[in-house]
Amino acid sequence: MPAERRNRASPANTTVWACTECKRRKGKCSGETPCAFCQKSNRTCTYEARPVRLPLTRKNLDYLQARCAKLETLLRTLDPSIDIDALLSSPDCNSSDDGDIAAEQYGDGDLEEMLPESENVCGFEWHEREINELSDGMASLNVDSRDVGYLGTSSGAALLRTVHRLISRQSSSPQPLLLTPTPSISRIAQSLTTTLTASFLIDAYFEHYHPSYPLIHEPSFRNACNNLSTLPPSSSFRLVHGMVLTLGAFTAYDGSNGDEMDVDMRIWTAVRGGLSMASILESGTLERVQALAMMGQYLQKRDRPNTGYNMMGTAVRMGFGLGLHHEGYRCVRETLGRERRRRVWWLLYIFDVGASITFGRPAVVSDRASTRIPANVDDAELTSPTSHLPPATSGITTYTAMIAHASLVRLAARIHSYFISRQYHNQLSRELVHAFDTQIHTWHTSLPPFFTSPAATVPAWFREPRAVVLWKELNLRMIMYKRFLPLLQKGKRQLPDRDAAVCISLALETIASVREYVKAETLRRGGAWYCTYFVFQAALVLVIAVLRTEEQEAVWVEGLESAEVCLDAARGCLGDGAGRCLDVLRRVGRLWKGGDEEVVLEGSSNLLVGMEEWSGGIGMDGLGIEGIGGFDAADAVDLEGWMSMADQGYEDLLDANLFTSDT
Repeated sequence: MPAERRNRASPANTTVWACTECKRRKGKCSGETPCAFCQKSNRTCTYEARPVRLPLTRKNLDYLQARCAKLETLLRTLDPSIDIDALLSSPDCNSSDDGDIAAEQYGDGDLEEMLPESENVCGFEWHEREINELSDGMASLNVDSRDVGYLGTSSGAALLRTVHRLISRQSSSPQPLLLTPTPSISRIAQSLTTTLTASFLIDAYFEHYHPSYPLIHEPSFRNACNNLSTLPPSSSFRLVHGMVLTLGAFTAYDGSNGDEMDVDMRIWTAVRGGLSMASILESGTLERVQALAMMGQYLQKRDRPNTGYNMMGTAVRMGFGLGLHHEGYRCVRETLGRERRRRVWWLLYIFDVGASITFGRPAVVSDRASTRIPANVDDAELTSPTSHLPPATSGITTYTAMIAHASLVRLAARIHSYFISRQYHNQLSRELVHAFDTQIHTWHTSLPPFFTSPAATVPAWFREPRAVVLWKELNLRMIMYKRFLPLLQKGKRQLPDRDAAVCISLALETIASVREYVKAETLRRGGAWYCTYFVFQAALVLVIAVLRTEEQEAVWVEGLESAEVCLDAARGCLGDGAGRCLDVLRRVGRLWKGGDEEVVLEGSSNLLVGMEEWSGGIGMDGLGIEGIGGFDAADAVDLEGWMSMADQGYEDLLDANLFTSDT
């Protein structure tokens, strides 16, 4: 036996201790330094110290008993009527799925305390200067969150971890869900030689990105571009200009010309080359906040999520320093300059809360900011910051989707903060979910009719922003209801738990909506990213449902096939981002399908009919916000204390006149 192996073994424990790389891939380790696998694959071979086990002593036993007593006291404080002994003896508590229920309802931080110590030491460090095959901006493709940053329970990775546990239970040698490394992009270092001109990319930005996230004022930006050559290299506007070109190239790509696939990366490389800590942090301007926010958005979508997360955090902190969260004194006449500050603040809010839900992390921004929601105005003729704003309109403008998005995300922030992050584990959990769903229903009914009218009745540029807002609504509700998926039980055919069925129905509705969008619209990379993000999470919910039950509903499998169709379509312009998700679904699908099956893009009428038949069979009259979300808040649930429904600012967000008021 080599000396290295003997030194790590002790008389009490002679088990070979696996190296970090072998533990990550969950493979057998030979125990040498370097081990056989690392030597063969030319990887760095390192060993962590063995975990220190908790000795079974009287002191430790007393500590654990005292901790249990405190936890019982806490439970009775939260709900005086709770009978702990009865709950512990209930069938749900003693079922074989306890581990999965704990995984669904406890945060990742709670589960980490149950793992060996060696699995947690510096376990969330990450490095993203170069392309990292483990990272993905959707936070949905990693079973193991080590080396990619912390991914909490609201992330798609939490759903994938549940799928991995269920597969491991059913198969002695399950197929791995982690995929092969993404090939590096060799053309990044090349000079930007393309038929795409700066003016084309600017037009692409304002056509494909700006309607969803109007961070900058288009007439003012185009006017400033005329003087770009006279600006000093340190000008904040140059950063904004570079990111407009980058996002324009990213969002506009439709997959038709492979030579243009990496244009955005080459532009970003040039922009990044001119950055330094001093240039970013030593001055604070509105343009710098805009540039940092665009960097954060872009890097997340280019699978550097933690770098983008840090950029966005810097933008939010700089925004605080500029007072964007504070409305300030009220003017007799509203000006373009003040309105631009409001728009930037609320987009920072949307980005930060969205990232916190995507990654399962706490949000930085607070919904107690006094900055008002921007007005629904047409300001295309304004260029000066002192220009007076025109009256608000009830029609569709560049800012319409952002206004609806901001009001939804403010509600989402409260749900994430008070429910998903804090993890209520008492008998009120079900009622709380219903109460939250009622609030989302109120938001939905306050939307103008053009948010739910046929796509042909709204401008083409508005369809993607509208779809993203409505998909985010479905996703938020699905995240709330996914805590009930462990109630799906194997055994004889029976009606599923109603709230678990709601989660499945929301997943089916998401997939059907995305599929309709994919069929009707010309898919470009910006829209394809959102199609992939929302449809993959919905598909994972269906995978969990299929794996948890012995007799699968036909509509569930049909929904998964539709999800594969959507991902296959998105792969054409998004590339590996959608391809990896599609590969995961196909690998998992082999568990209940007899080999690979080709899926042909057809009409979605069968899926919609199947959804209606299945929902009717379990006593739910149709799908959608009315069919599965029309819950009345339980009288016993007092939401006043923690949701502050008396807050006038929140009531304004749900006002039916939101789009015509100067809120």
